[in-house]
Amino acid sequence: MASRSGSNGTVIGLVIFVLATVALLVASIVLWSKYDDARKVADAARGGQSESDRKADEATQRLGQAVALMVGRTDASLEELRQEFGAGENDIVKSMLDKARSDATKLRKDLDAAREATKKAESDLSVAIRRIDEAKQAYDEALEAKGPEFAQREEAIAKTQTELDQLKSQLASARDEVASAGRAREEELQGQLEALADEKNSLVSRAGDLQRQVDRFRVQPKNSAALVDGHVLSSNAEGRVYIDLGRKHRIRPGMTFEVYADAVAAGVDPATGAILPGKASIEVLKVDETTSTARVIRQQRGASPPVKDDVLVNAIYSPDYTYRFFLYGEFDTNGDGRTSAEEKAFVIQRIRDWGGVVAEGDQLPGDVDFVLVGVEPSEPRGSLSDDASIEEIEAVSQARERRASYLELVERATDARIPLLNWNRLRTLTGDAEH
Repeated sequence: MASRSGSNGTVIGLVIFVLATVALLVASIVLWSKYDDARKVADAARGGQSESDRKADEATQRLGQAVALMVGRTDASLEELRQEFGAGENDIVKSMLDKARSDATKLRKDLDAAREATKKAESDLSVAIRRIDEAKQAYDEALEAKGPEFAQREEAIAKTQTELDQLKSQLASARDEVASAGRAREEELQGQLEALADEKNSLVSRAGDLQRQVDRFRVQPKNSAALVDGHVLSSNAEGRVYIDLGRKHRIRPGMTFEVYADAVAAGVDPATGAILPGKASIEVLKVDETTSTARVIRQQRGASPPVKDDVLVNAIYSPDYTYRFFLYGEFDTNGDGRTSAEEKAFVIQRIRDWGGVVAEGDQLPGDVDFVLVGVEPSEPRGSLSDDASIEEIEAVSQARERRASYLELVERATDARIPLLNWNRLRTLTGDAEH
């Protein structure tokens, strides 16, 4: 704040000094102009008497004209003119002298004020210069004291920049490695697909031999009667059904059957090869040695309830033959859209409860009667970006591989004419759809 006040005083002093100097300069110019005019008049007067006389005559004439203009006649005396205008003898000269003295006094005062302002400005300037020197000295001392710290900071900044450049280089290298690994993995998978295609062609050529081998182990009914597993002995209005299959026929509680009016109704759909649904479905509740008690768990709309001599069919049950199932994939038994190991274990246990045998693996055996597939893997959506991570590339590759393996197994089972089922279709065929 003191520095700012000193600066203002310096400026004001300089302004006053400039104004005084200008005033002095103007007065000097005016005096010099008057002196020059007087000198020129004197030179002109000395230049020629005749011209002076002529001008004197002209002046006299003009004076007479002026006197005549003022008082009405040309011969009026000077005293008459003073009386006419009320002026003293020395009034005009005195006024000029008083004005000159007043101007000189004013100029002296202005000059003194300007000198004082100049002295004050010089003093303020000296103070300002001294403060500037002190501030510069303090800055230099602070800079010298902080020099090592500044150097350390600059060194740290340079080191950080170097590390940042190294990280950028490493990131670029890692990105290139990921892209290269992705391309290599894609080429590897493409090679595997081509190898699988070649293997498929080889398996197709062996399909006939495999089919004949499978036929030796699979029970394939030649007519509708061969599908019948048992008969209804009786039923009641409460939905209880008594059947002619018991413990000696390997019947267990929880097993289900489709009920048909006769063996003809229990035919096979020629278009799909699947067993036609019955008029009702029953579930075994109690098992005796040769008979069992069951309950109706599904009744076809408009169809009659189970009655005596209706036939029983379960696609995977036979009193004399154990059906083999090949399970492949992941299963969703509760319809929540998610698969789990527990749900797959439930399917396996359910088949065993019905008297079947379960086989698992990646390769389709040649001695199975049914292929039970899980949920079809979906095709990965979109394409990988150039900066995709290794985990993302692996996930997409595995998803594509799972789908390709699933479709290949389905095609192989179809070519080998092995019945292909999913969980919902299996439940329908065994009468377990409403369980």
